[in-house]
Amino acid sequence: MARATKDYERIRATAFPLPLGFVVLPLVLHPPTLAVLPGRANTTFATWSADNEALLAEWPERTLRLRPISREALLFLAQHRALTVEAEGCGPARSP
Repeated sequence: MARATKDYERIRATAFPLPLGFVVLPLVLHPPTLAVLPGRANTTFATWSADNEALLAEWPERTLRLRPISREALLFLAQHRALTVEAEGCGPARSP
């Protein structure tokens, strides 16, 4: 999740929206989905999802089931200063 926020900010030049933190784990912890995720960020999610509709059919349910774990992961990363949570969203930890 920390890597997702860092890469998002690097590519988009904006903070990672907090709600997106709840969809990262359901994507990367599901082995069939992880196996077909693009290795690079040059594929749009819309294109990827159109090619993988069957895998995404259960994504909302996985997202809800993993919500407590995602919340704990966000809190853990924030408490250990691996992630910052600010009004505009999440971001990688900043050096003092």
